Amino acid sequence: MEFRLTYRGPLRTQEKGKVQQKHDIRRRLHPQLRDLWSRPPRNELIGFHVSPVVGDPVLVKAGPFTFFPTVSSRRDVVAELDILLLRPGEPGAVVHQDGDIDNQLKILFDAFRVPSAGELPIGAQPTADEQPYFFSLLEDDRLVVKVTAEVDRLLDAENADDVNAVIRVRTRATRQRWDNVDLD
Repeated sequence: MEFRLTYRGPLRTQEKGKVQQKHDIRRRLHPQLRDLWSRPPRNELIGFHVSPVVGDPVLVKAGPFTFFPTVSSRRDVVAELDILLLRPGEPGAVVHQDGDIDNQLKILFDAFRVPSAGELPIGAQPTADEQPYFFSLLEDDRLVVKVTAEVDRLLDAENADDVNAVIRVRTRATRQRWDNVDLD
C-alpha cells in the first residue's frame, strides 16, 4: 500500500517543548490516518485488527490513549518512507537556525510512532475524534526499513521555524497473512 501524509507547522529541535511538539504533530497526522482507515478495503477489515478474539490486537495503550498503528510488528508489516522537507532558508542549508536535518527528522520519527506514557504531555487526554482509537503511523520506528529525505526551500513560510513535510509511505508485509493483505 502507498499513501502520503502531510505536516505543515513548526519543527523546532530545542529540548524545551519537544514532548508537546511531537504530540501536536501526531494530532495533525491522526485525521489523515483515520481517513485512510475509513476507506475500503481497510474500513471493512478494521475489526480484525483490533479484536482480541481474532488474535493479538494491534492496539497499544499509552496513558489515556489507545493507539492504532498502521505499521505494526503484530501484523508483520514494515514501512519505507520518502520525506520531502520544505523549510525556509537557502537551498542546501543542511544546518538550519532551528536545527540540522537529522534532529528535525528525529522529531518527525518520534511523532510517527506510538509514544510511551512518559512521552505524552502532562495531562493530555484524547479528544472526541481520537476515540476509540488514536491513529498513528508506526508502532515503533524500528519498523522503518528504508528512508530517503530531500530538503528544499519553503517559499511561503510565515515563521522561521515552519516546515512543510510531505511523507510518502509504502507499507509491505514481511510475511503474508490474512490480516495484512490490505497493507501490502
